[in-house]
Amino acid sequence: LSRHAQPERLFPNWNILVRGRWHSVPILLTHRGAGYLRFLIIGRIPGTGPGSLWPDWADNLMDAGAKKGVCHAAAAAAAIHPLPKGQSLFAYPLMAPHPCACITDGSLALPAALGFLAVLTKTPLPDGLAATGGMGPDGVVSKISGLDEKLRLARASPNVFKGLICPLENGLRATDGPPTLLPVSDVGQAWMFARLFLPEKAESLMLFSRMLKTPDLFVRNAAAMPAPWIAWADGNKQIRPVMDRILKDPDLFSELTNRFEQAVYQGEAAVAAAVADLPSFRDLRAASAAWPLLVFKWCSAGLSLCNHTGKTAAAAPYIQTARKLLPLVKKANIEEVAGFLNHYLVARHNRYDFHPEIPSDLGELVSFLEEQHRMQCATGCATLPVLGRIYGTLAQNFAFCGPGFLTETENQVRLARRALGEGATPEYDAEWRRQNNYLCYALLDAGAKHHKRARQTLFDYLAVTGWGEVFAKLPDFTQWQHALLARFLADVPIEKPREHYVQWVAASRLNTDSFHPWQLWCFNMGRLALAMRKKEAARNWFTRSLEICMSAGLGPTVRVMGLLGLSGMFHPD
Repeated sequence: LSRHAQPERLFPNWNILVRGRWHSVPILLTHRGAGYLRFLIIGRIPGTGPGSLWPDWADNLMDAGAKKGVCHAAAAAAAIHPLPKGQSLFAYPLMAPHPCACITDGSLALPAALGFLAVLTKTPLPDGLAATGGMGPDGVVSKISGLDEKLRLARASPNVFKGLICPLENGLRATDGPPTLLPVSDVGQAWMFARLFLPEKAESLMLFSRMLKTPDLFVRNAAAMPAPWIAWADGNKQIRPVMDRILKDPDLFSELTNRFEQAVYQGEAAVAAAVADLPSFRDLRAASAAWPLLVFKWCSAGLSLCNHTGKTAAAAPYIQTARKLLPLVKKANIEEVAGFLNHYLVARHNRYDFHPEIPSDLGELVSFLEEQHRMQCATGCATLPVLGRIYGTLAQNFAFCGPGFLTETENQVRLARRALGEGATPEYDAEWRRQNNYLCYALLDAGAKHHKRARQTLFDYLAVTGWGEVFAKLPDFTQWQHALLARFLADVPIEKPREHYVQWVAASRLNTDSFHPWQLWCFNMGRLALAMRKKEAARNWFTRSLEICMSAGLGPTVRVMGLLGLSGMFHPD
């Protein structure tokens, strides 16, 4: 443009403008009952700027209402994301200079505000989204005229416009598209829609917007919302008001805690991680005076989440907060105490701190629960799940300590299975069988002389009697069952089961998402491929293992396991 035209005629400060950040924003206009499309060019420029929000020649293109709309848009945007020092905002219509006003009223205010926010935050607006609406300097979106004509214009180009943000005050309800109609009351809500809009999730986005204003609605639906939405709203301070109200209401906080626990213990790591960050530790410390048991439960679930994702540093504040509440909670709920101390021992494993001594308070709790279990057994009730789960973690602890502690591992597995009602209570079937998982790993670690027992322990864990049943049940196995099966086949040279499993995996397309223990499963699949002389497949499995270990959202406990994948990739064969 500088070489082939004279931009200084229209922009006297051209040298400043070309150093700015720019964004084009569609604006829907009406004239004599028809709608038409134009563009507003929005910029963030260095220095004090030209002295006005628009160039002199644009004065004639906008009437007083349109000019006021641009000014209000800039003020509302800067209130959400302050203008950096030494920067200015600038805007002009992408139209040829003309003596008559072509843009009337203030309906360009809302799209202008979104454009200003785009350049202020350096995040582009999504394609296919338009906006129209008046606005005050406080960001409140006001009613406009001509919305029906603008909606007809947008609907005439369904491949261009997938969504239209408009004033709630106009009284039009949210509709399916294209374009999806998204009514808003203020620029903050409109900015959220602009950042998170997906045509196929428009209904959920409207619900999410209502959740931010309604605590009970937020609690009921938080775990069902996409994790990036929660993270975005939290990062943009839109969740703080509703969370303040939830933390002051024991019923709401209790329900949110239960839903957080459910997401953690059902393995919904992404959603659980987003919900975990909603209350700060300052919030939790303040709430602990009124609701110590709820805060303790939240910290226990948060610690479990950190254990699952290998985030050792993030676990520390949960541990500190919960331990301060431990004496008080012991008087109220021994099962919650047991759950926390269980997670606390696992957190030690996450630091690769393996030794047979267990924390003193956990030892005291085990002694208390064992006495309770003895009294129960005397009445014919041998099932005490809280004790069985602790025995299971102790079995895992001894297994991690190495083959020298195999006897202790076996003893804890036996006790765990008994306390979990081995074979007596169908509801606990999966839990008592899971103890064989820990024992099988310990037997494999102890070497070839224990392979026969390892195979029987594997079958007990999988609830099968032989390889034929294993392969029949493959589609129903959990990630933990697949992880142990791959480890067993990588360690134990049984040719036909190896071939069958590798063929099944190739055809099944398992969803090996970026979460523990898939990184170990991939590593052992690489070992299997090497044993079967499939070098290219082995390299691919080792590479995938490394990729999972380095995935976002996983901490150092998992990341260091990337050394396993690297060791396979540099295998001398």
